[in-house]
Amino acid sequence: LKWHTDFGDQIEVPSFYGLHPEDLDGVVGDRDIKYEIKDSVYLDDWPKGTICWQYPRPTDSTGMYVKAGRTIQLSVVPMTPKMLVMPNVVDMSKRMAETTLNSMGFRTTVTFKPAPEGKDFVLGQLYNGKPIPAGTMIPKGSRIELLVAKGNTGETTPLPNLIGLTILQAQERLQTLTLTL
Repeated sequence: LKWHTDFGDQIEVPSFYGLHPEDLDGVVGDRDIKYEIKDSVYLDDWPKGTICWQYPRPTDSTGMYVKAGRTIQLSVVPMTPKMLVMPNVVDMSKRMAETTLNSMGFRTTVTFKPAPEGKDFVLGQLYNGKPIPAGTMIPKGSRIELLVAKGNTGETTPLPNLIGLTILQAQERLQTLTLTL
């Protein structure tokens, strides 16, 4: 039985944590063990492309050894960021939209826009300066720009003189006063 189970045969399990896959052979050296990358795990606080998990764990932290020929299972942090589905935050309050996006791992910026819809009402969502529809896959950590209604303060706005202006010029002048043509 001792011969069949290699009783007493002990090989130290090295630590692979933080290593890149191309460096693994050097760590294994002449030990009679193998390794296999089984999975990838998205971890924001680990360098991309490094080993973040192993089983069995290293001997120096567990005091446990393995027998010859054992395969160590590894997980690596992928080189590309995790892709997330963009939600629809249009028609939400600014606060709710920011909370939703931040909890998913997106970053937000807010651009206020004159609009009568109501103060802090989300009018649009932009990614890289372009409207982004809900359901689009984008990298975690991306910056989403929220177009938010500035709202009305209830004050009256004097109507400017638009005589002699083109329609485009009149629209631009009115837009700066939170008025529409």
